[in-house]
Amino acid sequence: MSKEQIEQYENETKEAILGEIRKAARGIYELISKIQDDEISEYIAGKIYNIGISANNKIVEISRMFKKHDLSLYCNKKEGEELRESFIGFSIISDLCDRINESVIFLKDYITYKDKVDGPETENAISNFFKNIRYIINPYSDEFVYTDEQIEKMKSYLDKYKEFNNEVYEYEIKDNIVNSIVKYEKKAKSYMKVKNDVAEDMKKLGLEELIPQIDRKINELKNEKREDRKIVRKREGISKNKEKALTEK
Repeated sequence: MSKEQIEQYENETKEAILGEIRKAARGIYELISKIQDDEISEYIAGKIYNIGISANNKIVEISRMFKKHDLSLYCNKKEGEELRESFIGFSIISDLCDRINESVIFLKDYITYKDKVDGPETENAISNFFKNIRYIINPYSDEFVYTDEQIEKMKSYLDKYKEFNNEVYEYEIKDNIVNSIVKYEKKAKSYMKVKNDVAEDMKKLGLEELIPQIDRKINELKNEKREDRKIVRKREGISKNKEKALTEK
């Protein structure tokens, strides 16, 4: 591949990935806007940041850092070789995207739970009594509308979302790359094919001391898969024996 072809592939891949993340950010913005329509969210959790924007900014930041080391976050940059994704780059991107997907669940859970709490089924004499008491105690607080247990439950959803956003915002390659690679290998199953490229890229990034740790974790993952296959085969064997025994009866 020529230099121009590499740049074109890199740009197209970058735009495709960032385009999807920005699309996710727009969906998250709608969820956050719905949550923040009611002041109770700010009261129990403070400002809620958009994890899609955090991920987009982090990827741009890491991409610039890769370029300083003559690497691409999106593909290998070796002229004359077939173009393929950067295993390290995609490990990082995949990890950040997983955190987006996992975090959104908690925003949706918050909305679902709050809608249920606000619904007519909760309107009864006892709940109304406590609402009125809370209002008399502090008429300027949103807290009077909900019980302490309900507030704690809603807070737990938003706190979990904010944890994921903080993880994305504070993501550092040195501290996270080993786990990111292992997580990605569970999907890609191609580490052994690109092992030498990964080692070369890690050296360029000044992280060669982490290579033995990556290899060890990948081997542990392979052993786990081997054991899982043994368990599956054993179960299949037991099922077949039971089926055979029933047939013979």
